[in-house]
Amino acid sequence: MKIKDILDMEKTNLSGITLLKEGMFYRAYNRSAMRMSTKIRALKVNTKLIKYVGQTVMYCGFPDSVLPGIRNLCERKNYIWNVRGETRIDIDGVVTTDEDYEGWTREILKGITVVPSSVTPVVEKYLDSSKNQKDVLAGRIGALFLEILGVLTEAGYGTDQAYDERKNEISDLKKRVGTLEKEINDRGNAAKTSQDEHGCDGKQILLL
Repeated sequence: MKIKDILDMEKTNLSGITLLKEGMFYRAYNRSAMRMSTKIRALKVNTKLIKYVGQTVMYCGFPDSVLPGIRNLCERKNYIWNVRGETRIDIDGVVTTDEDYEGWTREILKGITVVPSSVTPVVEKYLDSSKNQKDVLAGRIGALFLEILGVLTEAGYGTDQAYDERKNEISDLKKRVGTLEKEINDRGNAAKTSQDEHGCDGKQILLL
């Protein structure tokens, strides 16, 4: 199922959870991800900007080996487990009267800004620029790192088909890493030149 179809489906998903099999994983998107992570099992919710639909998507997932345990949790809560083909499972009977999807979405997106803070000291070490510039660059490094980690994890644990589907994503990430590396080097060299002009020892950037 294409991501656009998934998003359209989730817009009208008022009470259920839809699990979609992708490679060796099951995934829940947007409203399904909220209910899955808050009503059944506390799973990590990831985000991804889908450029061609102009939307940031929330999703969570788990390996197919965990599926029996998820089903047991649902049965304990008296949720209805509906298998719809080989790649889709619907979970019905979830109480949604107390949910706030918009509020949950804001909290998830707000959490994204927390991630880059751990990267800032690395940027502080090498770049002599304003605090605002450092935070912006740290944010880009952190977001790109998490995106790379997500794509490589899915490609590594998924099927050959899943890897093939992500070849273009991996190629795009390589280009973006190269662009960011060049920018960091340019800024570092500019800082070194400025320090040399003032009689200070410059710092050399080493990117592995």
